[in-house]
Amino acid sequence: MKCYGYKDREGYPLAAWIWGHRLWAGQHWMEYLLEFLNVLAGFDYELGQGIKGASKKEYIRFARLGLRRFVFYDEHEKTRHPYDDEASRRLREALLQIVQTIDGNKQFVLETTRSLLRAFSAIEEQRSWFAKSLFPAHHNFLFWEALRRGATKYRGKSVPHDISPQELDAGITFDERNFFARGGELYYLMLSASTEKNQERRRFIARQLQHLLNDHNQDLGGLAEIIDKAWHSEGSSDKKGTVGWIPDPACPFYTIFTEDVETFLKADLDSLEKLDLLAHLIGFHVTLYIYHRAHPEATPERHEDGSCLDLCRLALLIDALEGADGGIVRGVSASLFREQEAHIEQKARDYVRQQVEAWGMKTKDYKDLDSMAQEHFNISALHGKTKAAFNRRVHALQEKFLHKEIDWNGYLNSYTELLTDLLLINFRKHFLGVHRKLSKSVGFVLPRKGPRARFVLGDNLLKAITLSNVAPGEEMSYDEFLERLYERYGLVVGLVQAKKSGLVNRQPINTQYYERNRTALLEKMKYAGLAIEYSDATAIVKP
Repeated sequence: MKCYGYKDREGYPLAAWIWGHRLWAGQHWMEYLLEFLNVLAGFDYELGQGIKGASKKEYIRFARLGLRRFVFYDEHEKTRHPYDDEASRRLREALLQIVQTIDGNKQFVLETTRSLLRAFSAIEEQRSWFAKSLFPAHHNFLFWEALRRGATKYRGKSVPHDISPQELDAGITFDERNFFARGGELYYLMLSASTEKNQERRRFIARQLQHLLNDHNQDLGGLAEIIDKAWHSEGSSDKKGTVGWIPDPACPFYTIFTEDVETFLKADLDSLEKLDLLAHLIGFHVTLYIYHRAHPEATPERHEDGSCLDLCRLALLIDALEGADGGIVRGVSASLFREQEAHIEQKARDYVRQQVEAWGMKTKDYKDLDSMAQEHFNISALHGKTKAAFNRRVHALQEKFLHKEIDWNGYLNSYTELLTDLLLINFRKHFLGVHRKLSKSVGFVLPRKGPRARFVLGDNLLKAITLSNVAPGEEMSYDEFLERLYERYGLVVGLVQAKKSGLVNRQPINTQYYERNRTALLEKMKYAGLAIEYSDATAIVKP
């Protein structure tokens, strides 16, 4: 399997070998955008960096401890630390020296400023101050996830009056990846890989994003810079990081993403709305990426030669009727959602089986086989009790083989089952939920909670997809638009796409429901100002 990015070891969790290093269920949907922009800006707004042969191997991780401490650290902080109390006090004193007012009420100015910036909070969710994030309204709002180690151990302890700023920040690290778990890095790599042979598109995307983050909301950016510079220490200096990796960089599905982003960035939108819609688009893309690679027909060879676009085309029925048909379309869509989840787990099972079979062809030594699996899947990193239980079962299996109770093929089959059961524990806990969390957050799946999840197109996602397919000043017929949704993403809305995808035969419902579904989405697009229907029933998509 070919990889693209920075692969620094031989062993990775099961999911990484199929979907790259890495996607993680704990990552908030907005953090895919935040991490992507942090990496891009950290490479000085250049795509194609961080890989073998690139001029830049590491990107800058913006610390901005002054800014984030000012915005997020207060009396309600759940992980209070005397060092942060002292740092916050010193920062406010420094800012009071800068503030100029007519009436002398400098504290009011600071609180008003803090309230203004806090209004741009993108992620809070009961997190500690160092793990919260601002919406990327400006380049100076970008900063990397941090961690204050041992925060609760220092409660009640005094702080020496002569302690330096460097010592106050010394216990804060920037490499934990509890929340910036590499999902945004993978998206950066997808755009980079698919523009290797299209440098003009690569430069356009990078320039447009740089313009978006630097040439808009400059007053806010300047304010953030003043606050952050008021606090400076060696501990708050920017750090560096390396990217993860993606498999099969020649896969043409990545090119669809870059084409979408290129067209989307041409849209004439307010900068904040554009960034919000971009976050929806990224979540949509990553969800489709998971489904695409989980397709039963997906193989490295097909990703390499491009045949995956046809052979692995998805069939995701969009429920636009919202129950107006008595739930018929909803039921079909829900079954297709469950099917995707089944494909994801089956792909994981198949990968383990294929690996064990390949290793079994290389060796007939059960110790060598186990060593290969231990290294490849980085089993040493798993929980101790889980790992110990697996080793006991493997030992018992080895005893059966030594006593000739089973032959080599029987050993391989049994070992595959034990290994699969072990790896699926971590897989289900940390990866299987990624597509659910992302798709529901960006409006691709409803309901957000509860059973019978089905595919939909929420208002923001629908707008993002439309702007990614119809450039400013252009238009296309509604039927052409629906066909494009199917060809590019595997989205099924009307009867034509249902027939092409085979859903008409697989899901035997009255074909009129597909036509009603088609009409329902058109009405939604007309209401949103994304489509026009003329008197002769001709419908045009024109955002």
